[in-house]
Amino acid sequence: MERLQRSNAGMPPSSQRMEEQLPHLYDVHMMEQYNGASFGELSPHLFAVADTCYSRFGKFVEIQFDKYGKISGAAVRTYLLERSRVCQVSDPERNYHCFYMLCSAPPEDVKRFKVGDPRTFHYLNQTNCYEVANVDDAREYLLTRHAMDVVGINQDEQDAIFGVVAAILHLGNINFAKGKEIDSSRLKDEKSAYHLKTAAELLMCNEKSLQESLCERVIVTPDGNITKLLDPDAAALSRDAFAKTIYSRLFDCMFPKSTHETFAQKLYQTYKAHKRFSKPKLARTAFTINHYAGDQQLQSLMETLSTTEPHYIRCVKPNTVLKPGIFENFNVLNQLRCGVSKI
Repeated sequence: MERLQRSNAGMPPSSQRMEEQLPHLYDVHMMEQYNGASFGELSPHLFAVADTCYSRFGKFVEIQFDKYGKISGAAVRTYLLERSRVCQVSDPERNYHCFYMLCSAPPEDVKRFKVGDPRTFHYLNQTNCYEVANVDDAREYLLTRHAMDVVGINQDEQDAIFGVVAAILHLGNINFAKGKEIDSSRLKDEKSAYHLKTAAELLMCNEKSLQESLCERVIVTPDGNITKLLDPDAAALSRDAFAKTIYSRLFDCMFPKSTHETFAQKLYQTYKAHKRFSKPKLARTAFTINHYAGDQQLQSLMETLSTTEPHYIRCVKPNTVLKPGIFENFNVLNQLRCGVSKI
């Protein structure tokens, strides 16, 4: 394994301090220990392996303490960090994975949602990157459907979710031309009319109302509402803002969709025989995962963390092929230099 070449040049002060305080976390000796080690053989590294959307959303964890300094409660807030990606993406990146998954869905779903080649959608064809190495979008679609089943999202709800995803793609293909009135707009052509109709069907809203919401702006005043016409450029911006808002709302909805009890019941049913999973007596939402590193190692880790004052825990993605024991030096170092890993 090649030695990681580390430099503080261009790094934010917070990342520089992290390297100065914790240099052993990612030096060559530490990396060599984990390279090729089987799962569970070593204690987990402080930087967990991130998923493929590691930079797309974040969680803010608020921890409450009582007057004795003990944890009394907590709250988790989820934030979509890159709303603009929905409408604007450039090489060498793709848009959100769910769009490509849906375009690679089984034929019956492709027909139902009226999707297909991602190259035909404006929100996807602004980049030349349509596929990711070692990622099978068709398989990921089916796995996502299965994951939704596990957490208690029924078939109708799943169809509604993917219907919204498809509607966003169709919204992006609605183009505008100058209208008859000054600073007004209209649908540019029949293709735009088709995508407007399809988006309205998928969103289960009135087609005319959808068009008006894109081509007009309603200003609410104490004396009543004022309708302002939008020119083609402004209508396109309104379309993109609408698409970003829909995606963001869908994202927010997906996280609290499964209640604690529903999720716990699914876990009880699925993993009741698993040696790492256990359920406290009389519990309806509680469960225990027996940590693979062992209770002693976990206790040691907790004691170590208790002596520090961590503010951020940031995952570092070690490779792009989603396989264990592989560290792509440039990829890891680039994440550290960008200041995305803060503790």
